[in-house]
Amino acid sequence: MKSPLYRRRSGAAMAELAAALSIILPISIVAGFAAFQVAQAYMIKTTLDLAAQSAARQLAIAYGQDPVSAKAFPEKVFDNVRHMGVVVSTDQFYIPDGVQGWNTDASPPTVRVQIVFQGDHYGLGPFPRPDPLGLGSSITLTGTGVSTLE
Repeated sequence: MKSPLYRRRSGAAMAELAAALSIILPISIVAGFAAFQVAQAYMIKTTLDLAAQSAARQLAIAYGQDPVSAKAFPEKVFDNVRHMGVVVSTDQFYIPDGVQGWNTDASPPTVRVQIVFQGDHYGLGPFPRPDPLGLGSSITLTGTGVSTLE
């Protein structure tokens, strides 16, 4: 038979456990949510870099076939690059001005393509989701790709 002292200790232990859980559980949930959002942002950034590199490569090939048309209408190439939920619009792409974009005088000549991801823009869904702090409209992720001209 268990003594009354054992019951008091076990009741105190249960109360301490409940108090500890009431602190640890919310912190664990917030930390898990933050880790998930950071992982999702990393995935989006990686996808943007791959899409920008693909667009730069396709643009370099197009430049080799028709330099004037490639420089005048790069959106023809950008129309072909899509990644579901991340790259959904030609408007997300841009070529920086000056030698930061088309650098035909470099050795070797290059083209730089950049792409932007911002939640609730360009037909994209909100990011992060849910957004309890209302930071989604201020988060912008950018990918960059550089390719040697053909």
